[in-house]
Amino acid sequence: MRRHRTWGIFVGSVILLAGCSETQAGIPSPVPSPGPEQDTSAVPPASGSARAPVVANPLDATKFLEAPCSLLTEDQAREAGDLSDPRPDVANAQGPECEWREPNGGDLKLSFLTAGAGGLDGLYRSHEVKPLAYFEPVPDVAGYPGVFNDGAVDRRKRGSCSLSVGVRDDLLLTAVAGYDSPSPRYSNPCSAAQEVAEMAVGTMRGSA
Repeated sequence: MRRHRTWGIFVGSVILLAGCSETQAGIPSPVPSPGPEQDTSAVPPASGSARAPVVANPLDATKFLEAPCSLLTEDQAREAGDLSDPRPDVANAQGPECEWREPNGGDLKLSFLTAGAGGLDGLYRSHEVKPLAYFEPVPDVAGYPGVFNDGAVDRRKRGSCSLSVGVRDDLLLTAVAGYDSPSPRYSNPCSAAQEVAEMAVGTMRGSA
């Protein structure tokens, strides 16, 4: 579905920012030269103080990275809006993903971001450097920290919402819900994204 294809663009920006120095051109971070008696350990980091919560109970995602469509059982897919036709893509350059169809023309995607973006903390850092279209932390997604976010355009009033969850400090699981107006979930896509993310995290926890 066209509505949430911008996720790929945003992921690319996170990967790029994760690999950049915080003193790169266009992002000035001056640090004064210390005098003879200056304690340099007291100089704060140039990047600011906002950081993601630590993932207290990291999940083993190995089997789901190999088979991302197994993140939802058939019963869960039915409960989440009669989702069908799961299509895996384990060769995606940004990380394995699976996409389901929704009866009213929408779709829902679960994806892992594995391409070196630094997990949830990398997302927070990206937002510090260049604010995202929306960025709303969620303290508890089935026991794990998350953030509603999109790097390009805020489409929440047009049936699309993205929720990224830190399942390990270095691994993001993202649920992207996109609905057309006939769908009863069109008016609240973030609730649908959170529902599916919680199901997926529950599946991962149950396999431990």
